[in-house]
Amino acid sequence: MQLPMRTPLFSSFFMMALCLLFFRASVVSGECLGDQQSSLLQLKKSLVFTTSLSTKLVHWIEDVDCCLWDGVTCNDGRVTGLDLSDESISNELDGSSSLFRLGYLQKLNLAGNDFNYSQIPYQFEELKNLSYLNLSNAGFAGQIPFEISRLTGLVTLDLSNTNSFVPLVMESPNLATLVQNLSELMELYLDGVHVSAQGGEWCLALSSSLPKLRVLSMSRCHLSGPLDSSLLTLRFLSIIRLDGNDFSGPVPEFFADFQKLTSLSFKACGLTGKFPEKIFQLPTLRKLDLSSNVLLEGFLPEFPPNGSLENLWLTQTGFSGTLPHSIGNLKMLSTLDLSDCNFNGSIPSTVANLAQLVHVDMAGNHFTGPIPSFSMAKNLTTLSLKANNVTGQITSTEWQELLNLVILDLSYNLLKGSIPASLFSLPLLVNLDLSYNQFSGQLDELINVSSYQLRTLTLTKNSLEGSIPASLFSLPSLVTMDLSYNKFSGQVDEFPNISSSPLSYLDLSNNNLEGQIPMSLFDFQGLAYLSLSSNNLSGSFKLNLIQQLINPSELDLSHNELSSIECYQPNSSLLFRQLKIFPDCLRSQSNMIELDLSNNQIHGEIPSWIWKLPILTQLNLSYNHLVTMEESFLNSSSLVYLDLSSNQLQGPLPVLASPFSYLDFSGNNFSSTIPANIGSFLAHAFFFSLSKNKLHGSIPVSICNGTGLLVLDLSENSLSGSIPQCLMGMCATLKKLNLGRNHLTGTIFNAFPSLCSLKLLALDGNQLKGELPKSLANCTKLEVLDIGNNHIEDIFPCYLKNISMLRILILRLNKFYGPIGCQGPNATWPMLQIIDIASNNFSGKLPTNGFPSWTAMVGAEEGDLSEINDLVFYGRQVDLGLIVPLDRKASSSFTRRGSIIYTKTPSRESLAKKVTETKGWNGAQSIPTKKKRDAGEKDQNKDTSNNLDAESFSVFSSRALAAEKDREELFMLKEQIKLADKQASLEKIQWEAMTSNRKVEKLQQELDTMQGDISSFMLLIEGLTKSDSAAYADDYDITPNYFSCLPCDDLDEMETQRMEQARKVYISAVAAAKEKQDEESIAAAASARLHLQSFVLRPNVNHLHMGMDSVTIM
Repeated sequence: MQLPMRTPLFSSFFMMALCLLFFRASVVSGECLGDQQSSLLQLKKSLVFTTSLSTKLVHWIEDVDCCLWDGVTCNDGRVTGLDLSDESISNELDGSSSLFRLGYLQKLNLAGNDFNYSQIPYQFEELKNLSYLNLSNAGFAGQIPFEISRLTGLVTLDLSNTNSFVPLVMESPNLATLVQNLSELMELYLDGVHVSAQGGEWCLALSSSLPKLRVLSMSRCHLSGPLDSSLLTLRFLSIIRLDGNDFSGPVPEFFADFQKLTSLSFKACGLTGKFPEKIFQLPTLRKLDLSSNVLLEGFLPEFPPNGSLENLWLTQTGFSGTLPHSIGNLKMLSTLDLSDCNFNGSIPSTVANLAQLVHVDMAGNHFTGPIPSFSMAKNLTTLSLKANNVTGQITSTEWQELLNLVILDLSYNLLKGSIPASLFSLPLLVNLDLSYNQFSGQLDELINVSSYQLRTLTLTKNSLEGSIPASLFSLPSLVTMDLSYNKFSGQVDEFPNISSSPLSYLDLSNNNLEGQIPMSLFDFQGLAYLSLSSNNLSGSFKLNLIQQLINPSELDLSHNELSSIECYQPNSSLLFRQLKIFPDCLRSQSNMIELDLSNNQIHGEIPSWIWKLPILTQLNLSYNHLVTMEESFLNSSSLVYLDLSSNQLQGPLPVLASPFSYLDFSGNNFSSTIPANIGSFLAHAFFFSLSKNKLHGSIPVSICNGTGLLVLDLSENSLSGSIPQCLMGMCATLKKLNLGRNHLTGTIFNAFPSLCSLKLLALDGNQLKGELPKSLANCTKLEVLDIGNNHIEDIFPCYLKNISMLRILILRLNKFYGPIGCQGPNATWPMLQIIDIASNNFSGKLPTNGFPSWTAMVGAEEGDLSEINDLVFYGRQVDLGLIVPLDRKASSSFTRRGSIIYTKTPSRESLAKKVTETKGWNGAQSIPTKKKRDAGEKDQNKDTSNNLDAESFSVFSSRALAAEKDREELFMLKEQIKLADKQASLEKIQWEAMTSNRKVEKLQQELDTMQGDISSFMLLIEGLTKSDSAAYADDYDITPNYFSCLPCDDLDEMETQRMEQARKVYISAVAAAKEKQDEESIAAAASARLHLQSFVLRPNVNHLHMGMDSVTIM
């Protein structure tokens, strides 16, 4: 009974389907007309395209109705729509193309092809029915034809050209001519087209011709401002995208009057001023992009309930203030990018209400307080709070709810506590960066790591401890892992089954790891960078293990306790503790990019094979005992960083074959002239030093070809002649110029550029004459100026008083004359810490009222010192020990210290010896080696006495490009300043102790320490008075300096006895002050101290020992 009923039902559905198919065919194709199909087939034949990439043209077959072809739309058999976008077309579109016979076309899309930089054919005017034309990124170039303006029916026009090196231009016709007849246009896309028009011109062209415009997209069109209010006539505007133009002005408030505005984008437009808050509050606005306008300022306003904003980009702007709590009203917000702004305060807890968040970036601000919960944002993929000041712990955050999180960056903050294991188990997490925080505790072993997606794990610069979980090395997708600068300890065990791991970067340096280096590390066959430096690793290491790696580029094993390094070769093996020769097996390391053999004991000759390593880019052989080079021609096409400093290399300078970026030959015995063509190899250099050699001759003018140099140091040679004038011009980029201690003559050219970048200028110890150039005042960033020991004849350089960063000023041993000091209320050199004006012809009175402005001389903290690093002035140590009471009545609490004496520089060896042997010297440390460890990062009680071998081992290492020699000099300068600060602090304590019994105990503590310092001074003075001048010459660098005011110049045996007597009186007075604790005994102790100081430091209150008897105190 049911069968007869099913058959009619099935038949009905079948008939309906046939009818629908027939109806669709009749509407879509209407049986494609013959001329239409013929034109399309001819078009296909004329186009060159890649069949494997084509998805439309490749399927156009003659036997199939053309209205059924992909990309073709028909009406009544006529082609009305043609979409050939992204068809890999790669030939010109000829004006005779059959495309222009498709007169019924209403929509044409040729975007994403390559028409070979041909011009847009003017024959497009034949397609008079076009309402949609898209030629974006189609490889067209040149002038846009006038005929486009005749397509009066256009509703959408897209000529964007953002992917081409050859631009589309709009000059003749210009924008006004092109759009004058396009009154129906609603969407205009001209991104990347060279329109090149002023604000009033292009704004008026659009507003007068396009009344229906809804979308305006003209990014990178070379438009300029100001933004004209005529745009307001375009009352239907919904999307405005003007990125990458140069408006160089404010955003007018009239943009808040566009009632239909949904998207506003002004990215990288050079905007300035304050952004109107009203625009934020537009009820229709969904997208706002103001990023990369560094001079644009503003604040986030209060947001109304149910705000419509979905995307907000303010990155790299000057927006500041706090985030309003009402930000939680933006329920639809999915993108919030506030990175690299100036926001502060805490992040409002109301962000927890933003459930639609996908991307959050608040990096590079000043946010404080805890991290709010983002657990409601189930779709969150990126969260970055990098480089803020957020605090607290992250264990309470419900990370397990963020199942779509891909990137989490909380680095450079103040976060504490342990790291929750739930972070690692997030199923889609790829990048986890918690570096530079204060996390502590141990890391738990991970479970089920086979499903983890983590590719980058960065935990450096924390206080994590315990053993490193072995499961981290089994993460299947891990490419980069940095656990350096923590407190991990124990032995790193061998890892099984890791040969398929993609790990390429592993840094475990600066921890407390012990035991042998696990050999299975070298089963990570893709490992390119491995650093195990600065640990307690022991045992031996077989250098040939690196041959297991596919592409090793850097291996750093320095600063451990390895007993030996074994270098196996086919017929022999080398076993060494400290390198004394070049390991010959290194010559086979064809994949080596960086080689650092510095701080060893390698003697003799640099082998020629080292220049033949095919991809070696960085070579550091500094601080060895190398004497000669097997090949003086440095024939290496890949080498860009070369450090041969602090050896004993002799003979002529090596012959260069290719340009370098970093070149350091300082501290050797090279004894030739500087090659005349040296500049040919400095075109890309930023560091060049030939200091402390025996070079002679003149400075070649070609050196000025190094226009990118930041550091140029030719000091301590025997160079003669004048200073090339072009060197002054280089100071637009040059930061350190040191030509001191040569035999240079002539004047200093008055040619310093208006935008001078110099931080250090040292021309001391030459025979320069004339005046200081007035253009030197352009160098407003100058921190060190040393022109001592020349023949400069000039007045006190008040014309340099606007150089506010100046810290060291050396004018000694010249012919300066006239009064000292500068008139006017403004402070002269407020950062000044050292001034040496001895042995000149100054006269008049010493202006003590000018000294108080030199506040940097009052017990400067270490953090106040200059951080020039490789730009630091070096070559002499500065004695900051002179404490001169300038005005006790005006300031009875403490006295100021002035720094006016230069001492001779001890050699490194004698200085290290004296510092360690003399009791009481501040900072009793040896000269630091080139060790990649931050001060305080390692346990200070760790025994390093047995670690000497490790500091000499062969390593492949990328070193900081800043020269360590200069850091050592900065270190010594800081130590001297610390000593002077300590003395100034003692004097302050003494004066304050008069009114406070509580300070007596603190005074005694400081005085006890000072007693050791004074004893050290006595030992030093005794050594200086010995008649053994040869020993003195061994201990000190006696480069001729004519000091007329050293404290010990006139010291005889009787005066030494008086000094010892004064010391005993001082100790007795201190003991009496401690016992009696009254003002009289404390004053007596202070007086005894000043009496003793007069012997030790020899200040003359009347003349300050500036070598200027005609100058008196005012």
